[in-house]
Amino acid sequence: MRSPFPRARQRAFTLLELLCVVAIVALLSGAVSLALGRRSHPANMLAAVQQIKYADSIARAGTQRSGKSMRIEFDVEKQVVTLLAGDENHTVTHRSYFGQPIRLNRVWKKVAESSDDASVLSTGQSVQIEYSTDGFSPTYALELVMDSQSRWIVVSGLTGTFEEFGSEGDVLAIAKLGMTDAKREDSDVSR
Repeated sequence: MRSPFPRARQRAFTLLELLCVVAIVALLSGAVSLALGRRSHPANMLAAVQQIKYADSIARAGTQRSGKSMRIEFDVEKQVVTLLAGDENHTVTHRSYFGQPIRLNRVWKKVAESSDDASVLSTGQSVQIEYSTDGFSPTYALELVMDSQSRWIVVSGLTGTFEEFGSEGDVLAIAKLGMTDAKREDSDVSR
């Protein structure tokens, strides 16, 4: 028996068609998230450099204002930057951590001049940068690593200016050049 109401055949999506659409949307969203993730890496490197600049500027300004020594401690093992204030019992005033994917790999500090016109650099798991009451520090360099790419940040001890370099050789050349320029200025003054 036929129904008095004619039934129109409704067209619906099959399960296979729905699964194909979901798979395409998943692939597109994965591609977009990968593209956006790659864009955040330069921002992460910039944030790490800003952390270092912040700690350095606070230490320089703090020593000039208070007349007391300060220091920054870079701990390579724990991936932390600690700003310490005071004379004998340094108290922690600021602490920041390097987040993934940025990693603090090495810290170099200029500690002395050698007879062969090269800087003697201190390196280790924990390097402390002391600031005088005038706001000066030794020149130091930090190697930041992200996705097997290395970036060196060199901080001038007298001025606190930051320079970025791509290779260890560039940093060593700058350290050696700074030493020879300082010796030339000394010899020019003695004449």
